[in-house]
Amino acid sequence: MSAQFVIGTGLFTDFFSGWTDFFGTHSHSYQTKLDRINKEALERIQFKAAALGANAVLGLRVDHDEIAGSGKSMLMVTGSGTAVKVKPRSASDPSQQVTGASSITAEDLRSILERNRLIARGKAGTLEFTEPAWNFLTENQVYELGEVILARVANSVNQHGQLTETGEEFIRRAQTFFLSLPAEESKRLLYAVLADDSHVARFAREIVRRGHLLDIARLTELLETATPDARKSALQVVGADLPVYTVDDKPELERLLPVIRSSFLEEAQYLRKDKLLGGSKEVWKCRCDSAMDLKEERCSNCTRDKFGFFPNVVTPATAGQMLTDRIAVLKKVLALDQA
Repeated sequence: MSAQFVIGTGLFTDFFSGWTDFFGTHSHSYQTKLDRINKEALERIQFKAAALGANAVLGLRVDHDEIAGSGKSMLMVTGSGTAVKVKPRSASDPSQQVTGASSITAEDLRSILERNRLIARGKAGTLEFTEPAWNFLTENQVYELGEVILARVANSVNQHGQLTETGEEFIRRAQTFFLSLPAEESKRLLYAVLADDSHVARFAREIVRRGHLLDIARLTELLETATPDARKSALQVVGADLPVYTVDDKPELERLLPVIRSSFLEEAQYLRKDKLLGGSKEVWKCRCDSAMDLKEERCSNCTRDKFGFFPNVVTPATAGQMLTDRIAVLKKVLALDQA
């Protein structure tokens, strides 16, 4: 597994290099910039490993190579390693402890105390999400703070709905955190906020897609019980996958198809509208009160279609096609496996 990015060598000026050579000491400016680049490489490899379901990287290394041509040069930074899944010590999670144990190591005791301290501060709203804190929360899968982190995700945008500079860093860390959690814990937290049209719901949908956290039962429940707008939001995860498909998943996907068809009805109201020069014509009325010709598939005012969906989102038709294509592939592959 690897992650690469390329930067211009203008980031490192010849002035600082010459200064270092003359005095035989380290250039602090050069070192600071190099540290920042290495940190970026490590964060990218960490996020990529988490997206694969790993919680550790073995043999991690960062290489720097110069790419030159046409009188210009670039610096390629490559982080590489082997993504692995390490089972955390049971002592890290107090809920997994067996009471009445005859002994406990000092390291496990300190880990439990630190976990309890961070949980208490997080729920009290006094936890500072520093790099050491994030590392502990992620490595020890402290799912108890999942709701706290989701609340902070909601506050990572400004009044215009744009990510703040500190918000971008928080989102990256939060993504890695949720991808590191046991799948069932992550799904429990993410699906609870999925049926909403907000920044935190979009964050949850992205993690579900990246982490292959499709949960057919939870999605079906949302489509059957949520409000119409909430169903539209939940439908966006249909493109997500299960980590592994088995023979039992095909009928589950097939049962989801009619649920999608019955969960979304046309919102458009059909009526007749008087013409300017007499007579009338049939039109459909959008939820924004705009009247559109029958031949128009979308509202010219708000861009919604007759089902109330905006452009470039998963609609019932596209969701049904996604599931149909997936079922067809599974049917073929499973049939080959059984032959």
